[in-house]
Amino acid sequence: MQKSCTIFAVMLVLTLMATLVTGVDIGTDAGGSSWLGSTAMAQAPSQEVLGPTIEVTPVPEQSSGGSQALNVLGVIVLTLIVPYILGVWIASSIRLPEMGQKLGVILASLVCSISICFLLWPPKFGIDLQGGVILVYEVDQKASLDLLESDTTPNESAFNLTPEKRLEQGTAQLITQLQKRINPSGTSEVVIRPYGENQIEVIVPQAESSDLASIKRLITKAGVLDFLIVANKQDHDFLMTRAEDESQIGATFVTDRKGERIGRWVRVDDDARGTVGGGNISDPSLKPYVNGQRHMVRGGGPGLPLEVLMRVERPEYRLGGKHLSSAAVTRDEYGKPAVSFEFGIDGARRMGHLSAENLSEPNMPRKLGIVMDNYLISAPNIQKVITDRGIITGSFTQDEVDDLTQVLRSGRLPVVLRKEPISEQKISATLGDDTIRKGQIAITISLIAVLIFMAIYYRVAGLVACFALLFNLVLVLAVMIALSADLTLPGIAGLVLTVGMSVDANVLIYERIREELAGGASLRVALSNGFSKAMSTIVDANITTLITAAVLFRIGTDQVRGFAVTLFVGILMSMFTAIYVSRGIFDILEKKRVIKTLSFMPSASSIGYDFIGKARGAMIGSLIVIAIGLVGVFGRGKDIFDIDFNGGSSVQVYLTEAMPISEVRSKLTGVLPDLSVSAVTLEGSEDRIYKVDTSLAEYGELGKVSITDRSGKTAEVDLTGIDTLNQIILALDAADVKVAVLPNTDGDGIEFQDETGADSGTMSVKNVDDKTQTASNLRMNFSTDALRYNTGKIPAGVDVVQDKIAQVFTGPNGESKLVMHSMDFTPPAEVTGVVFPAATTTPEAAPATTEESQSAPEPEATTEEKADDKPAEEKPSEDKQSLLIPASTRMLAWMPWNGWATGLLQEEGEGDKEPPMEEKAADEKPAEETPAEQKPADEKPADEKPADEKPADEKPMEEAPKEEMPAETTAAPADEEAAPMTETPMAEAPAAEEAPEGEVPATGAGSMFQDIAGGVAEGPRFKTETKLSFDEGISAETVRTMILDAADALTVARPEIQLLDVESRPLPVDSRVSQEEWTVRLSTDPAQSDKLLQQVSKGLDSTPVWPSSSKIGSKVAGDMQTMAASAIFFCLIGIVGYIWFRFQSFAFGIAAVVALVHDVLVTLGAIAISYWLAPFLGFAQITEFKISLPVVAAFLTIIGYSLNDTIVIFDRIREVRGKSPKLTSEMINISINQTLGRTLLTSLTTLIVVIILFFIGGEGIHSFSFSLVVGVIAGTYSTVFIACPTLLWLMNREKAPAKD
Repeated sequence: MQKSCTIFAVMLVLTLMATLVTGVDIGTDAGGSSWLGSTAMAQAPSQEVLGPTIEVTPVPEQSSGGSQALNVLGVIVLTLIVPYILGVWIASSIRLPEMGQKLGVILASLVCSISICFLLWPPKFGIDLQGGVILVYEVDQKASLDLLESDTTPNESAFNLTPEKRLEQGTAQLITQLQKRINPSGTSEVVIRPYGENQIEVIVPQAESSDLASIKRLITKAGVLDFLIVANKQDHDFLMTRAEDESQIGATFVTDRKGERIGRWVRVDDDARGTVGGGNISDPSLKPYVNGQRHMVRGGGPGLPLEVLMRVERPEYRLGGKHLSSAAVTRDEYGKPAVSFEFGIDGARRMGHLSAENLSEPNMPRKLGIVMDNYLISAPNIQKVITDRGIITGSFTQDEVDDLTQVLRSGRLPVVLRKEPISEQKISATLGDDTIRKGQIAITISLIAVLIFMAIYYRVAGLVACFALLFNLVLVLAVMIALSADLTLPGIAGLVLTVGMSVDANVLIYERIREELAGGASLRVALSNGFSKAMSTIVDANITTLITAAVLFRIGTDQVRGFAVTLFVGILMSMFTAIYVSRGIFDILEKKRVIKTLSFMPSASSIGYDFIGKARGAMIGSLIVIAIGLVGVFGRGKDIFDIDFNGGSSVQVYLTEAMPISEVRSKLTGVLPDLSVSAVTLEGSEDRIYKVDTSLAEYGELGKVSITDRSGKTAEVDLTGIDTLNQIILALDAADVKVAVLPNTDGDGIEFQDETGADSGTMSVKNVDDKTQTASNLRMNFSTDALRYNTGKIPAGVDVVQDKIAQVFTGPNGESKLVMHSMDFTPPAEVTGVVFPAATTTPEAAPATTEESQSAPEPEATTEEKADDKPAEEKPSEDKQSLLIPASTRMLAWMPWNGWATGLLQEEGEGDKEPPMEEKAADEKPAEETPAEQKPADEKPADEKPADEKPADEKPMEEAPKEEMPAETTAAPADEEAAPMTETPMAEAPAAEEAPEGEVPATGAGSMFQDIAGGVAEGPRFKTETKLSFDEGISAETVRTMILDAADALTVARPEIQLLDVESRPLPVDSRVSQEEWTVRLSTDPAQSDKLLQQVSKGLDSTPVWPSSSKIGSKVAGDMQTMAASAIFFCLIGIVGYIWFRFQSFAFGIAAVVALVHDVLVTLGAIAISYWLAPFLGFAQITEFKISLPVVAAFLTIIGYSLNDTIVIFDRIREVRGKSPKLTSEMINISINQTLGRTLLTSLTTLIVVIILFFIGGEGIHSFSFSLVVGVIAGTYSTVFIACPTLLWLMNREKAPAKD
């Protein structure tokens, strides 16, 4: 066994050393990753992932290749070789050379683990500690199949790739595509992974509400982009005739007589209706017809969306988003937000053909339809041949442009997700900080208590155990960091529990040593026999706990897995420190005669009590306790389950003043169904934060509504029991009135459309049941004489709960008792001379194109390249700067050779280094000072560039020979006017230069598509700068969104916004850095900026602080129930199987399981009756506990702990029984008494720890720790009075038939 421990120790040391070499930034990889995530703010985008790029001059490397190798060598020497040699030297110096290897390994592992904890601290915190959002989405199978059917190609049909098969493949590819879309630079710690069947989980750390809205939009947008020609009567007469055929009515695709697709119907977005003409609003059928603009449309009447017919090109000329090579946020010539894009070689060829074949004529405009997710978003006229690049412009908002760009960069999703998540959880970082602080206090107090107890009880041996315990704790933290494991809230509980349970191995060994010494053995023999005899018991007891941890990790959620990892690692490390480290220390002390004997305090193992004789009475008492508990379980019903298993919503309320929990509960009673209120402890906010749980998961309790059409006909609709928007729509649409009920365009509300055709009248929806107020809650309590009514977004789940709570805690004069957000700002100061190109002011940078079309570089981020142009590299943003300090460099700074070695290496590489970016930029002339038609004399035009010189961001299409492109597709020079494709239906709009001075031409409802060869207009000047201070950390994206929303609320033009880091450099657009203070530059003047910021502050002043909120849908809750039951079942199966294998008797396994079931039922009963005990035992922190995922983890922990106790006694029973054919009650009594000291000591240390955790650990693990307190007591009791008597009965029952 010692050899196995040595091998384990060597592997552990090598793993820790590898973590130091690879996990610490030593300059070997500027874009490398450690457990903290990527150490660079952006990675070089591949051809498939087109992320934002920022041109920067390469910063001189801090160290050359030689110094990097020296750093690696230094880490290995300092953490591995030096400690090992030191251990060998110490062993030799004390004349114990045989101990050199063991002592060297112990010192090396100790130094490695301490170095990791010191250099890479803190560990990676889970979402429940650092705050953020967890979303669970489900694949919309019907929408996905429709989408895949429209995208099926002949090749896929030839290979029998059915839509169903493609749906299966697409779901598997979904996660990769979402990663590209949500986290294009790869630097944010966003986690996207499978969750269940056709489900994905998205975890976004430190996300605020506006971040959440943006992420939801990106997740649910399929991103399928197509370029199609809008069918017209002159060119596509056969197609239109075919579309009018009876066999084609209602179909999505129009086919010819051979079945080949020649046309496709797409929906027209509301903003694009003016570009293709309207439909017949009085026609309720799908019969197609040609409108006034000579396009074929259908629908548009009551209850039907407007659709327009598009021509489907031959496969070799079909053009879509997959042919794009880049997309970026930019500005059109009027300074409005736009999207620029470029095609690859194949895409340029297809676009050239498409535009050349469909050029507009004076009296015949031909339109290119831009279709996103089967919606026509733009249909501009084609005025010239377009090939490799273009701009999509129009009346876009900045958010729309940002989202569209992000979607185009990442590409389409292989499948479609449902609009709303089936589970959503938001956690405040403030609560996480408080939990971390409480966890630190709990660990510290627990550690001190256990150390003092062990030192007093076992004296010298106790001091060795104390060292082993401290060593174990350091090893656990180091291994957690090395594994990049998330430290979650239950994980902290696992660390605390490890403190109590890790002394178990030492106790087993010490009690064996006590027995050997009592039998007259010498100290050396007692040590040898004590360790060897306790070995099998330690291994058996801990393996069953490891089985429990493995099941938890395999089946549990993130938080539960955090606990499983700490439990698993803690058990392994405790075995290593108790068996290997402690044995080594004892061997040295004994051989050097430092200790001649070991003395302990008296043990309880010699009391000689008849436990089996009292088993009958104990079992009767257990049955009574279990019966009372089960009555409580059935009495509480489903209320005993938390929303994890029932579904529902949970919101934490933050009050301005302290309020008793009874008053909070009384105020909310009757407002929310299945109400549960519990206190949340936060330092300085006692009796002000409460957790409110309710079964309301979607729209609350619904009842009846009345719906009336314009003819006056009324019908009642019963919505009772309905909990999804689609079901609500179907129920309303089935009413016997002439009102069409449809989902609105965004899919988060309802649109009502009149179908009566009446010239006058009122359409309305009213409440019928005053109690439920169904129509009001669903935002459809209306009465209108219009033909349509849109509810807008209907609040659901958490939003509904928060609205109801806010109403309850609002006084008669409108004053709220809830804590509100706040923002302070310095008076906006005027700044001059700050000019940024439009492509970067968002601050997102457009990819570089040819020299003629490049916009001016941003002064802070770009400089001119030298003749030997090197690929541009992105400089890390400030939010990661603190993580980029090479820890190994700090370590090597202590070494004596550091100075001369670094100096020598710098001298050797001095000539190859470029000056810093700031020095190079000092003499640069801003690009915007050079007119477009004038080029500096020393600047080469694009066509004179040497063949061997390659631009930093050169696209694949630029490498193609020019003769492959048609002559008419060549981009115009920068000084020539680009011929745009205008959006005016019947006539061309004038070019930009022809517009009257001071007049901005209207772009219409759609978008404009034009060649961008003319360059990008100069961006606005930032006129003001201010500093914002928030009440809590807020992300860059949230700051931008709030300012833009303030502009919309004031009905003023949206300003350009630039957020600066601590070194006054612009942050990249996808940076998710969160901080309380921001420096902001705006393009508006000081007065206008002040108004905008006042509006932002006003909005925050009326926004309540919700520290945490979550919603669990019924499907997720059902999955959780299955998961919990499976975890307990497989855990028991694994345990029975192992015990059966080790003890070679099925009776041992059954007896252990009976005791485990007893422990779980007793704990379950305690949770149930807490509902009735809470009013009387509130002073003892007893509240209405419920069964949640952490409680299930506690059940499994109790199973592992109780089994640990049971196996220790079973192992002694096997030893006492020997080869005797019978098992008698006397044998069992002897075994129990001999191990009683160990049983009580381990239970006592563990109980001390869990009691400390219960009172100090905080609300997040309160129910978890309560379950452990009850479970530890029940487990200790059941080992003696349940497991052993059951084993005796089963063994004698097995022998009886054999005797007969």
